[in-house]
Amino acid sequence: MTLVTGFRTVHRLRGWFWKLHDKSLDPAWLVATTAAVVLLAMLAHRLRARPLAALSCVFALAAVSQFGLARAEGRGLDALRERAAFGGHGEFGRTAAEGVPASEVLTDYESLAARVDHPFFAVKPPGLLLTYVALDRLAQRLVPADALERAPTMAALPPRRRQLIELMAWLLPWVAALAVLPIGLVVRVLSPNAHWLATALLFAMSAPLALITLHMDQVVYPGAVAALWYCSLRAGLSQARAWAWGVAAGQIAWLMAFVSFGLLPAVALAPCMVAAIAPHRRWRRTTWFLASLVATTAALWCVFALAFGYDPVLRYERALAAHSAWKHWSWDLGAVLAATRINLVEFGWWANPALIVAWISGAAAALRRLWQRSADGPDHLVLAVTVLIAAMATIGQTFAETARLWLFILPLVLWTAVRALGELPGRTLALLCGLQWVWTVSLKHAQDFF
Repeated sequence: MTLVTGFRTVHRLRGWFWKLHDKSLDPAWLVATTAAVVLLAMLAHRLRARPLAALSCVFALAAVSQFGLARAEGRGLDALRERAAFGGHGEFGRTAAEGVPASEVLTDYESLAARVDHPFFAVKPPGLLLTYVALDRLAQRLVPADALERAPTMAALPPRRRQLIELMAWLLPWVAALAVLPIGLVVRVLSPNAHWLATALLFAMSAPLALITLHMDQVVYPGAVAALWYCSLRAGLSQARAWAWGVAAGQIAWLMAFVSFGLLPAVALAPCMVAAIAPHRRWRRTTWFLASLVATTAALWCVFALAFGYDPVLRYERALAAHSAWKHWSWDLGAVLAATRINLVEFGWWANPALIVAWISGAAAALRRLWQRSADGPDHLVLAVTVLIAAMATIGQTFAETARLWLFILPLVLWTAVRALGELPGRTLALLCGLQWVWTVSLKHAQDFF
């Protein structure tokens, strides 16, 4: 009864994005998926002394959770295919399947962004559409031309588009699951104890990863951001090659901004990562890292400007203006406070309210240690993450949909929550994972993404 009341309460919030429904789930698929998730989690815990093997199990778990919960709707892979075909970002796939040349996307994206029938293009940089173009080319090579021609909901679509939809439904959940590998590496550097495995497992079972499927916010962004942060941590650990890791981070940062401007806040945490892991020589290493990161990004900017005429500043300004108009953003204090509330509540609700309480506890403890001048490097990172989330909530010029838009920051929130809980014996870890999985299934049943 309390859970039902909670769902009804958040659903009544002004601007709440997620629809309230009663989606029946196939008991056989639900039981089978849960059993597979439990077995893979137990195996990962048993293999925790071998990080790569353990993370491989978590990778399989993340994929199983996506496929299993989708099939639990009783419609097979149509639960995924229909998102690729008819979801909000389906227009990117539709345009890619129409054969738009990659050269046109690079050199004349502003014309595409101005088309009224493609409103999502106006708020994105060209890299997102190019991602779908690459998937379309791959689908033509790997998927038969007669794919889905007998599927009732897909039969009327052009063959090339059906090929792309089929590839996305089968491939993208696996790509999304790959994010647990760099995430696990990042957290293992930050916390060499059992926290890294707990964080990876909780992320793999989380509702945003398991349910917001076939969106690039879920498929690509968390893994790309984690890769950037891993380069930052390696720069902090390096004796003389912080600049080399900065070059790698600069390339990733450019690609992230080329695909989504919403990932720019993640770049702000990169120097915090260096400082967190190299407290004694952080200024020197951070300086080398930032200098090489900025230089690499600037070099790529010049290359794309000269070769293709792409101006990221112009595209960012127009994307931000279109996004603000779409969200009816206002700098009125009441509107900002309303956006802050809905953004934080939605992110916390989908992340799991119980773990959010632990995150707040961890942030408060880090702040207390900072006040007492006993804070360590990870404490400073925890506070930087907290400040970043507060900034995105208040001045990010968005209203709701943060369960999807902030998915890239979720691993660090979960890490903070796990860190706040201290040592994690097997039973405590099992309880946490069980709580996370039950919450994900509850959202699937009552407030699914699509």
